[in-house]
Amino acid sequence: MSEHTIFDKELSYPELQDAGRTLLHVSSTGALSTLDPRDGTPYVSLVEVVPCPDSQGDVLMFLSMLAAHSTNLLKSSLASVLLNDPMAGQAESVLGLPRLTLMGDVEMIEGRPEEYVQAWLSRHPAAQGYMGFTDFHFYRLHVKRARYVGGFGQMGWIEQDVWKQGHVSALAGSIAPVLEHMNDDHGTNLMDYVHARCESRPDRALMVGLDELGFQVEAIWSDEGQTRTDYLRFMFEEPATRTELVRKELVKMAHLAREIIAAMENK
Repeated sequence: MSEHTIFDKELSYPELQDAGRTLLHVSSTGALSTLDPRDGTPYVSLVEVVPCPDSQGDVLMFLSMLAAHSTNLLKSSLASVLLNDPMAGQAESVLGLPRLTLMGDVEMIEGRPEEYVQAWLSRHPAAQGYMGFTDFHFYRLHVKRARYVGGFGQMGWIEQDVWKQGHVSALAGSIAPVLEHMNDDHGTNLMDYVHARCESRPDRALMVGLDELGFQVEAIWSDEGQTRTDYLRFMFEEPATRTELVRKELVKMAHLAREIIAAMENK
């Protein structure tokens, strides 16, 4: 294999605050942790979320006052929300995928601010059926600190001032469609990328992450009943801020991968 190809490019990642803000943007559900007033034990529940439309990284929830987490928040506003990657249900190991914990104080919002309603219904249209229920209110988690884990080897704390300066990826709205398209229609290309990089062909390859700088692949090898899973990052030759540029980079990489594989087989 040649020494200077896209597959040998030095690895780089988006800034933690940018990766975290993007994950918040694409997430629809999270695990909300509140404090049980009886003894202070953390109580965790599943909630729907959207980013606050008028904030710099705060989290919006639409909760019933009859729920245990809402009762807990009346006693202590301290809470955290854990978000995981939307690919978590398809990947072999969830620990190889990004997750984000947002910590802070929760404020119950009076009334139904129109910008909150529109943001909520655009992500959760089924809520239209109970948007008018009087026991439901918007709750806003004011993020004071965040912890981003981008899989194996990329993680860190993000303080409030840095978190608020983060940017959502220009590809945020395209990530899910691109991953679905690649995994459904171009699995052979994904295996070629891994083959060219690792000099051995995996039994399965799944694209599990995408950003302007590159993408992540979960690669699985099976041999004599033993399974090995690796998470590999591939770098674009040029940053891709639009879907058509992502496609251009992926096509370029597919051609190069086939050339490298052919060279290996002709040795």
